[in-house]
Amino acid sequence: MINLIQHDELTSTNEWLEMMLSKGVDLPEWTVVSTDYQSKGKGQIGNIWCSNKGENLLFSLLLHPSFIEIKRYFYISMVTSLAIRNALTQFVSDITIKWPNDIYYRNQKITGILIENSLLGSTISASIIGVGQNVNQTEFPEWIPNPVSLKQILNKEVDRKSVLNAILVQTENMYNRLQNGDFENIRKDYLQSLYHRDGYYKYESKGEVFEARILTVEDNGELVLLDKNGDERRFMFKEVSFVIEA
Repeated sequence: MINLIQHDELTSTNEWLEMMLSKGVDLPEWTVVSTDYQSKGKGQIGNIWCSNKGENLLFSLLLHPSFIEIKRYFYISMVTSLAIRNALTQFVSDITIKWPNDIYYRNQKITGILIENSLLGSTISASIIGVGQNVNQTEFPEWIPNPVSLKQILNKEVDRKSVLNAILVQTENMYNRLQNGDFENIRKDYLQSLYHRDGYYKYESKGEVFEARILTVEDNGELVLLDKNGDERRFMFKEVSFVIEA
């Protein structure tokens, strides 16, 4: 059962949930806090998420995946990104997951995901899953490198509630698979859905540009590449970047 809380404006939906939990507020699993505008939207590792008021989806979901071993924490990211990919394919095609969990339409970013886990002993006591979904925004700041929205793709307004409902339905489906221990198939689906899954593409790490193909992604989120020299290269998040070409 979804517990939906709507606000006109927040600094950040993730921060709001964090604040409620820190105050001891007993929020049930599947609490979703949504807002029309974030004054300090959070992105990965200190980045910000920019969104015009009332044009996109800005929400965070609270889960309590205590059944997941810490060493498998990246499966939360896998099921979240798969759920959003599956939901968006109901509206458009050519949707992929750019490792670790950005959602792409062709070579452009359509969704950002920020997952913040709280640990209790050897288990994950809470996961706050923040989602910034570009829906109806058509003009973006120049400093955002490659954004796109559903409206830009479809050339028409899209109902935000329909997109939110699709994402939540797919998230519940994927989360149930995770609870049932379907790790092997989740991992397989994730790998098959990756941006630049097949073939050699350009990557950059520490100033070096090289061509490689994706071998796999480990349970902890480590990306494993095979370069053209036959050498295996391993990277954690922010240690390597895709060279996006038009």
